[in-house]
Amino acid sequence: MNKIPKEVWIGLFATMALLLLFVGINFLKGDDLFTGRNTYYSVLDDVKGLKVSAPVLFKGLKAGTVTDIELNPEEGLVLVTVEVSKKIKLTRGASFRLVSTDLFDTKALLIAPGPSSAALYRDSDTLPALIAPSLIENLVGDLTPLKDKVETSLTKGNRILEALQS
Repeated sequence: MNKIPKEVWIGLFATMALLLLFVGINFLKGDDLFTGRNTYYSVLDDVKGLKVSAPVLFKGLKAGTVTDIELNPEEGLVLVTVEVSKKIKLTRGASFRLVSTDLFDTKALLIAPGPSSAALYRDSDTLPALIAPSLIENLVGDLTPLKDKVETSLTKGNRILEALQS
């Protein structure tokens, strides 16, 4: 029986180590190596801090990632490239919404599904995108009427105190 040379064992070990490193890095990035992905594009006026590798959410679950963001200087628009799991079937009428996921204004893309009876988008199609107001913008909008009421109350309180002092 022939003995396997040390060089072969070293080569096998190095190959397995590189394969394990590749799988580990992709696992840490959140990529699933064993399911296919469709690539979709979307054009936005402003990405408001969206970053490459931001999650793409469908019904609250991560369905993909943002893989590239490119500025088109001639048109002043931003092209966003998104990879979505092939398990997710996007019908015509579906769109992306740029949303804020937390109070720190971390951005993600949310898939707003279209009608279930519509035709499907194909790989490399461009989907429309909307920008949803962030949590902070919503909070400021809700607090503006309260601020006006407080200012009015303080003005009336000042008048009452001035009338009592004189």
